[in-house]
Amino acid sequence: MAEAQSGLGAALLNVAAKINVEVTLADPAIKKIVFDQGGMSVRPTCFAEVAKAITGGRIKVIVVKTLSTTGVYDAAVDRIELKSAEVTSIPRKALIVHECLHAWMDIAAIKNMKVKTSEAAAYLAQCIFARAKASDPKDEEIRLYSEDDKMDKVFAKAWAMAGEVVLNNANPAAADFTALEGLVEATTKYSHEANSNAKWNGVPAA
Repeated sequence: MAEAQSGLGAALLNVAAKINVEVTLADPAIKKIVFDQGGMSVRPTCFAEVAKAITGGRIKVIVVKTLSTTGVYDAAVDRIELKSAEVTSIPRKALIVHECLHAWMDIAAIKNMKVKTSEAAAYLAQCIFARAKASDPKDEEIRLYSEDDKMDKVFAKAWAMAGEVVLNNANPAAADFTALEGLVEATTKYSHEANSNAKWNGVPAA
């Protein structure tokens, strides 16, 4: 669990981050996130539930400048942690979508879900949002990417699957989702825990 900063400046950053997350969750591109994979039915209503939980204070949004990654959802404390309050670019907004899908999984208290399944779904949602926001969803030059080769393969696969959703209003094939899980498992970031339980323990009710 990351340690949050304290003081007035930190409080203002947290407020800004919370507002920016709420604005992202209200973006029309969220309506494109519709798929059935990994035993889940992911719909725009999932993100509406997260927005409601954030507004009601059941899920916190904080800025942790020392965070080793751009953002993370911590199920142990029901908290979205961001390295910066700035959430204006499409990649940053898409990252918020990724973490908010994890937050929904926690709200739903999904049991016996492997980390690789959780992450594959989150990367797919992330890419659907980014592709839906693009001025030309067919432009492969603007896809999300990583400088890490194995992580970039995750983004490439998720981006292609997102095209099925955004361009064709189709549910990606189950075989493609399984392949995406395999790519997640192959990364250095997730290989050590890919087959572990994601441990979604629920969020207190309003």
